[in-house]
Amino acid sequence: MSANEPIRHVYILGAGASMPLGGPSFNQLLTDNPIVRRLLRINEESEQTPEIKFIKNVHGSVKSLCACFGIDAEQVDVEQLLEHLDYCETTPDEKLVEQVRGQLNLPSSNILSNKLADINNWIRIRLAIETSAFLTLLPDDSERWDPYKTWFQSLSEHDTILTFNYDGVVEKAASLASRPYFEKNASQASVAALDCPSVGMPPLMKLHGSADWSYQFKFPDKFETVSIDSMDIFSKYKNWTTFIGSQKHVVLGSPGMSKKRLSSVFFKPLWDKAGNELKRAHVISIVGYSMPATDNMAKQLILESIAGNQQLKQINVVLGPDSNSSRARRVYELCKQVALSRNHAVVSIDGHLSEREKIVRLSSLYAQDFLPLHRPKTLRDIELSRLI
Repeated sequence: MSANEPIRHVYILGAGASMPLGGPSFNQLLTDNPIVRRLLRINEESEQTPEIKFIKNVHGSVKSLCACFGIDAEQVDVEQLLEHLDYCETTPDEKLVEQVRGQLNLPSSNILSNKLADINNWIRIRLAIETSAFLTLLPDDSERWDPYKTWFQSLSEHDTILTFNYDGVVEKAASLASRPYFEKNASQASVAALDCPSVGMPPLMKLHGSADWSYQFKFPDKFETVSIDSMDIFSKYKNWTTFIGSQKHVVLGSPGMSKKRLSSVFFKPLWDKAGNELKRAHVISIVGYSMPATDNMAKQLILESIAGNQQLKQINVVLGPDSNSSRARRVYELCKQVALSRNHAVVSIDGHLSEREKIVRLSSLYAQDFLPLHRPKTLRDIELSRLI
């Protein structure tokens, strides 16, 4: 490869990449959220179907669900709760279903299935609302968008974006940078338009699904055919009550068995493609993603791909200004150990790497600081940056 040939850069985005714009952390979900109440806009009792009642007031049901599953209701671990609920949906337990009905005061009707599938779907809709609602409150001309627009304007077809977030931050940044993934008047888009975009655009792979991916009645046969309602879903449907009433399902991989099945079966071609991009990348930047315990498949994908990458020149770990935090050090050490395990890794006689030989860099920056920075575009640029 020529020293001046463009390098391949893969960005891995987690919740920390969206927080500067107002995105929530996982421990802020399923709480009493005034934004959700506003988006659901229920004024009259007659408008409140059982589905909408549950989705609107799910925060009031969290402790009851915890009691059913034997989880600490005072310090609720949302990811643990979602895992339990997911498990119970796939493992029929009539006694537990009746207990949940009683605890939540839900009606015995066709709305609630015997496998808790409906409650699980309603909670996923609630997650879709909560994890993307901040985009409806942030004006397009807000200064918060500036770093993201600058970043996206610098990207090319040599770059790839992998995200584990449900929100539409990347799609919105692309649109604000006048490089939209979809035609303005497109009536319906599909996932294929993101991971196989037009020439010059960076592929975008949302490995855990998205708040605006949906299907109705029958689950799609192929992931590429999942419909995208657009992140303007709130204006398109006026409010989420129309979406809920349409009997649509959101395609979200929430913590639990369904996320594992979604990732390893339905999204497998997407995950395989993401792995291939990581294995051929020259630079990998992990931004706001700490490889949590509920994401072991994702951690395995990233680390195995690094181990199999023979042309990797640089890994950036960006988890905020506290580079000594346990989260940051853990991700840094994982990447460093795997990078050193590669066949061509060079270690000096005393077992230490020189600064020039180190490829893993732990940054003390927030996502909005790191993303817009000028980055090496050729192998020559990378070699020069190591001297700094």
